[in-house]
This record gives sequence, C-alpha cells and structure tokens, in this order.
Amino acid sequence: MRGPSVKERSRSSGIANSVGAFALAFLIVACQPADTSWVKPASVAAHQAADQFTALAKGSDATGQPPRQTDATVAPLLDAVFNTAVLTGKPTPPMADLDVMNDWMLSIVRVGQVYLFAGTGTNDPAKATTPAVEAKAESNVVTYAPEVGRYVDAELTAMNTVDSIVSADLAADQGKANDPTSADGLAKVRAGTTTAVDSILGTMTINGLTDNWRRARMPAILAIAPEAAKLLPADDRAKLNNTALAVAAAMDDAGLKSQLTTFASSIAAPH
Repeated sequence: MRGPSVKERSRSSGIANSVGAFALAFLIVACQPADTSWVKPASVAAHQAADQFTALAKGSDATGQPPRQTDATVAPLLDAVFNTAVLTGKPTPPMADLDVMNDWMLSIVRVGQVYLFAGTGTNDPAKATTPAVEAKAESNVVTYAPEVGRYVDAELTAMNTVDSIVSADLAADQGKANDPTSADGLAKVRAGTTTAVDSILGTMTINGLTDNWRRARMPAILAIAPEAAKLLPADDRAKLNNTALAVAAAMDDAGLKSQLTTFASSIAAPH
C-alpha cells in the first residue's frame, strides 16, 4: 500500500466516531406514519435480532471478545440485521417508510459498532475520538473483517435506500428544501451520508485488509454513487471525489484503482 497520508485521512475522519453519524442524523428527519409495505417486516426482524445480538455482546468493549458469525447462535442474528437483499431491485419505498428505514439503519449500526468498539473500553461514539480508540477500532476492522465487511455493505445499501427516499421526496416537492424543519433534516441527511461514505472509503486503506475484502465492498460503494450524487451539494461531492481518488492512488490492485476512479467520477456530478 502507498500513501500513508490516506491512512491518516481515514483515521482523522473518525472510523469509530462516524459509526453512528449517518443513522443518528436520519433519526431526526422522519415524522411520517409508518407504512406496512415490504420494508417493515425486514426492519422489525433486524431490530429484534440487534436486541438479541447486543445482549450477547454486552461487555465486549472491555473484553475484546464480540460474538462471531461462526457461532451458530450468532449467525442468524447477523443475517437478520445485515441481509439487505430485500432492498435491491425494488422501487423506491414511499416517504412513509423513512422511519422504518431509520430503525433498520440504527439496528445495523448497533451491531456493527460492537465489532469496531471491541476492546476499546467504550461503546459510546461520542467518546471514541481519542487516538487510542481510533487505533483499536482500525485494527478491529482487520481482526473482524468478515463481520465488518457485512456491516459496511449493509450500511451502504440501507443508506442508498434512504437517500433514494429523500431524493424522491424532494423531487416531488422542491419547496421542502426551503422549510426550516425540512431543511435542517436534509442537512443532517447529507452530512450523515458524506461522513459515512468518506469513512468507508478511508477504511479501504487500512493495512492488513486483503484486496479480496476491498473488492467485495466495491459493488455497494459503486451502487450508492448515483443517489448520493443527486442528494449531496457540490462541496460534499467534491470531498468524496477527492477521497476516492486519494484511496485509488494508494491501491496496488489495478481493478480497485479503476473502480474507485469510477466512483469518483460518478459522485462528482449529479446524474
């Protein structure tokens, strides 16, 4: 790997601290009645599984021993939270499903942060900004690469769905961008998306990860670019473009370089 400045960039973006940024931002946005569409059953199942998983994981921030997906008891819980296949190849859910998606996103984050915070001494993102916690979270990405990879993919896929909901709602009523409450919520959505994607891109440069692991993340990273490009303002798109190009420059694998450059081009301008 080349470009140590990219590694520092990923650390300064806050691998651990950004864990909850996206989901917590969205929790403030939705005030809609929950729909009973195809999204809700999966979201409810994810919530219940996350409750069970976090109960099993209690204390792992101190012990450094989170439940692993190789455990027969744990595997179906992770499947319920991280399996977002129901979200792909479907029409954009209605705005009424935003609360439902928010809850699923929070379930994904609650489970994912168990692995990032294992052995750090904290499970509070607000307290995860010290160099020691950041370094441990970074090493946990490698130690728990199978679970963290699933977490990243699920977060990106759910994020893409939420971005699609918000973009469609804005397209239907552009005046919402001028309403103070809606504008504040939109700003939080945009900031959450930018922070999460920037952090995930930075994570790709962590030493110890395999190129196979990195390649496995690229479909979800590429998939989010069109919706994020529509939703994000120019300065946020420029930030993600620059990060993607910096990460591409740090890659030795030609395929990864090409895919990251494609993402950078896709995010640079709305489609």
